[in-house]
Amino acid sequence: KQWYQRRVRGDARIAAAIAAPIIMPFFLFGGLFQNGASTPIYFEPIKYISWFRYGYNMLMVNEFKDLELDCPLTPDNCPNGTIILEQFGINPDELFWPNMFALGMFGVVMCLIAWGCLIWRVRR
Repeated sequence: KQWYQRRVRGDARIAAAIAAPIIMPFFLFGGLFQNGASTPIYFEPIKYISWFRYGYNMLMVNEFKDLELDCPLTPDNCPNGTIILEQFGINPDELFWPNMFALGMFGVVMCLIAWGCLIWRVRR
């Protein structure tokens, strides 16, 4: 119990040490380092609670949807933006606002959690 109380009272070094292992799965399964379509089924929940996924998908759809590339060396085999999105496992018809709503909800939930932690800390 003493170990837990020392950790909960707060130490910036401990917070920095545990931040990376907590955030890394969200990076990995949010689509930044791994194709979203190749995520194993048992990691699907991490994929859907990753806030990086929604921002990354919005960025990719914004940049690549309806993009026409000019390939002077191989004009017959030139991919367009939709093909590139499909290769990354991103639905090109994914709408902007559902992703924005999900990011907004993540922000609200994180603010509420931080506010609750602050109130809990002040009352001790």
